[in-house]
Amino acid sequence: MPRYNLANEITVQGVIEDVQQTGSSGLVGSYLILRTPNLTLQVQLGTFRPAKNEFIPGETIQVTGSLQRGETGDLLLARQIKKGNQVLTIRNSRGFVTSTRGVRSSAPTSREVNR
Repeated sequence: MPRYNLANEITVQGVIEDVQQTGSSGLVGSYLILRTPNLTLQVQLGTFRPAKNEFIPGETIQVTGSLQRGETGDLLLARQIKKGNQVLTIRNSRGFVTSTRGVRSSAPTSREVNR
């Protein structure tokens, strides 16, 4: 089973192609298939189970996570997902899953950032 590695943490933006409950890696959990300009990633959400229509194919999101390269392709263990002005934290800063529902917050506006 892949482990979260902070040294491999990246942030990518892409379009959701699919939402799955079990990925090709065989790990139990929820997955997003994310197409970026350079590659297609399987984004593993851990034990987080998204609400119906929380992620919709065609939506653009930004994901921060630990990139794992394997025989079945690239796997991104998601730590945080930004969708519009919403931020969903799935793993804490050390890579441990926060809960099965994640922690939701609003992204700071540019005005809040510049204060």
